[in-house]
Amino acid sequence: MTTVLLYAATVLVWGSTWIMMKFQLGQVAPAASLTYRYFLAGVLVLALARLAGKRIRLTGREHLRCMGQGALMFSVNYWLTYLAAAHLTTGIVSVFFAGVSGMTMLIGLVLWRRIPQTRAAVGASLGIAGTMLVFWPEVAGLPLDGPEFQSGLLLVLSVFLFACGGLIGARNLALGMPRYATIGWAMVYGGLWMACVTLLRGESFGFELSLTYIGSLIWLIVMGSGVVFVMYFIIVERIGPERAAYSTVLFPLVALVVSTFAEDYRWPALALIGVPLALAGNALVLWRGRASPAAEPGAPGQPEPVERAVDPVEMPESKIRPPRNP
Repeated sequence: MTTVLLYAATVLVWGSTWIMMKFQLGQVAPAASLTYRYFLAGVLVLALARLAGKRIRLTGREHLRCMGQGALMFSVNYWLTYLAAAHLTTGIVSVFFAGVSGMTMLIGLVLWRRIPQTRAAVGASLGIAGTMLVFWPEVAGLPLDGPEFQSGLLLVLSVFLFACGGLIGARNLALGMPRYATIGWAMVYGGLWMACVTLLRGESFGFELSLTYIGSLIWLIVMGSGVVFVMYFIIVERIGPERAAYSTVLFPLVALVVSTFAEDYRWPALALIGVPLALAGNALVLWRGRASPAAEPGAPGQPEPVERAVDPVEMPESKIRPPRNP
């Protein structure tokens, strides 16, 4: 599948997860729901990889790397998001997550002196601004104190953790760790981290026997976790973590389309400006210059890119182990 199609599929699936996450808030503690979601998603990815003949055994050091990725990307960050969603609208939560692309670039610049491409930085800025305009009525009405303000701080931390987890995941793949095993084990460890949070908070591992809860949980396990993150990290390998993270700018718009049909959402007038801005930013981030579409890496009949995903740490080649077969 071409990078553009993978990117589009990732945005569409990710955009659908927001309304599904809403159905998870209720009788079951958020940490317990996330335990079920990511532990089972990780087991699913590992099982399918095993059936496909892929290597799923990792070394002790590789397991430690997956534990770090799971803690940042598949557990605590989503738990903070669930807690914030109790006091904020879906639109506000989406706006915060639209900042993952910019946060990823900022972390890479500060920690590893990774200067983002000008086109990607401008595109990310346009996208964030466009998404902000779409949700401006909700943003403008956000109180600057009380639980709403505290929830906003939780979301900032959540976005920061997600961006760090994405960079760690990119580094793991750049070091030659098998793709499916890395993602699967990171999710399993993410679920185990959430199990620890559930126990430490004295919450029970309850379960809601309703069609909405079970159906949304199955969707989040299979499509919203297993499938979408495999696609996401394939994109990371092809175009790097900063540009791949731009997908988080577009999925709030997909979430609004779903909400339009499911919840009779009314689009604000500013969306006439915000949506084109977000799409223009997307075009800048993904644009590959004058290369024809047929020559795009990953296109049918074309070889995969020789260039590996960029290692944020920029380790010398002599210190990076040769890639293993996934």
